[in-house]
Amino acid sequence: MECAIECETDYQEACTQICREIFRSIDRLLIRERDANPGLAGGLGGVLLFLAHYNRVLGSRRSQAVLAMATARWIDSIQHCQTMDVSLHSGLAGIGWIIEHLTTLGHFNRDKVAGYLEQIDRAITRYMRSGVHAKVFDLLFGKAGIGMYGLARPDAIRTEMVSEIILSLNLSANISGDQACWGEIAKSLDWSDADFTPRAPVLGMAHGTPGVMAFLADAKNARIAPNDLQRLLEGSARWLCRQTVSGQVSMFPHWAGDARPARSAWCYGDPGISIALLKAGQALKDDEILDFALKVGLFAASRTIATSQVRDAAICHGSAGHVLIFQKLWLSTKNAQFLQARNTWLTTILSQRTRSATSAGFKAYRGAYQWAPVFGYLEGIAGVGLVMLSILNPKGCVGWDQPLGTALY
Repeated sequence: MECAIECETDYQEACTQICREIFRSIDRLLIRERDANPGLAGGLGGVLLFLAHYNRVLGSRRSQAVLAMATARWIDSIQHCQTMDVSLHSGLAGIGWIIEHLTTLGHFNRDKVAGYLEQIDRAITRYMRSGVHAKVFDLLFGKAGIGMYGLARPDAIRTEMVSEIILSLNLSANISGDQACWGEIAKSLDWSDADFTPRAPVLGMAHGTPGVMAFLADAKNARIAPNDLQRLLEGSARWLCRQTVSGQVSMFPHWAGDARPARSAWCYGDPGISIALLKAGQALKDDEILDFALKVGLFAASRTIATSQVRDAAICHGSAGHVLIFQKLWLSTKNAQFLQARNTWLTTILSQRTRSATSAGFKAYRGAYQWAPVFGYLEGIAGVGLVMLSILNPKGCVGWDQPLGTALY
């Protein structure tokens, strides 16, 4: 579905139209579907986030009613969920983070949700002290993601939980000289050797060291600074800056030592890495890291859509992730190249819509040239809608992206 875009007003109108159509699709979904996964990334939790912010930016009587219905359905789905891990994007930490975020928006009363959050805190404490988490460090399913929930908690709880997570990250880090990273490194492999195996540390925001860096930067900005934090953040930034590859497509590969360029996405590749480095540079007040983050971001902004490997509009590996990141870089630096890149990817989102009424015309790529309607936060229309709302109200629609590691302060 093509849409001519000529000025900022046109972008605002297009974003408004997309948000309204996403809302209508979710409204129909809630009427039709009863059983729901309460999780953040792919479940009703992410949908609830969109509805809460939609109600603040483009609210109506109907949006208030749908938000109330979705909230009741979400709470019911939590109470009836028989098994759930403790991760941020699919488990209890994500449930807790949503409760905390919506409480800051005035949607929940803190006294009434305190019991839920205390149960989540106890489950996370048991998990952290069990030892089963030792190698699970990433943003989506590991310690960095749980740490994002910890950062959302009140002061005393936040300091204790986040400090324990940083201590655990220190114990599981690969540290060599002034560098640090997370993930497996072949024991026979020297860090200066470029011939890593596929078991080498991955470089994506979703599952690699950049996601840990984003968490550590947020912890430093929250003034939670155990002795290990500064060293880990500086060391991981130094390590990441040395993982580039030569080529004209991408500055970074998917994992350390691979010579092939990575896709362009939030989850892997230069866009997500640029935000992680920017956050690290800002937290450390390090001009060298900030300059390199800008270099990576501009390189990502210059990459053509044809070489990006983008197939859908999702935040995770699609167009919306690019819009989110380039919007953040534009607001942070005021470099016009980032605004141009944001607009290019906004236009791409409009072109990815079909005339189908299901999921506002958007479909997620499922491999083997198969597409399907998806409603969630990470890969579906709830996430696309949140990105559009942040374009419409960049000062008001904030904080929802902390689980992505892209929130700037």
